[in-house]
Amino acid sequence: MPSTGALLGICLTLAAGSPPSEPAAAPVFIPAQRFTLAWTHSIEKVRWEEDYAVLAATAQHPQPRLQALEARIHGSGAGMEPPEDARLINGQYHYQPPTWPAVPLRLTRSEFTPDYTLCLPHLVLAGGAAQSSQLSQPLQCQPLGQWLASDGGVTWLMPCTLERVHSPLAGVQALIGAQSGIEAKSSIRTNPEIK
Repeated sequence: MPSTGALLGICLTLAAGSPPSEPAAAPVFIPAQRFTLAWTHSIEKVRWEEDYAVLAATAQHPQPRLQALEARIHGSGAGMEPPEDARLINGQYHYQPPTWPAVPLRLTRSEFTPDYTLCLPHLVLAGGAAQSSQLSQPLQCQPLGQWLASDGGVTWLMPCTLERVHSPLAGVQALIGAQSGIEAKSSIRTNPEIK
């Protein structure tokens, strides 16, 4: 379990044909305890948004976890119908996705579709420093490519800490020690698996 001084966040790494337990390069660390991942469907051109919380390790769960909080679809179309329990509010379907998503999240990024957008409740500065913003302020959204350039393939997103990158897959833990190879950057973007 990480020490109480560990900075909680998410890590991005390019899959480059390898399983998430063996990332192709060192992950990029983004300090965040809550975030929204958004993308635009490649055919219907409808925006999807998913809100997540990053939970610290506990005695029962020795590694950080992702918790899905809410999802929104800004319309509907062929092959992207909202779930039965979705509520239509101001033109958006709101619903509760499965609470514990499969981790790492598999983000398929293509040069033919807009990239994913990552929205944070604070502004992350160069070097990974964060400035808190008031809850009434909008999320700060940036293209994912500003954090980690796409190779046109899959990017893994997983919960982690700055002290040591943790993943539900033990191989990632073994690959990355305390702060070695972790790169903190200053941005984010929009794009999903079935865009």
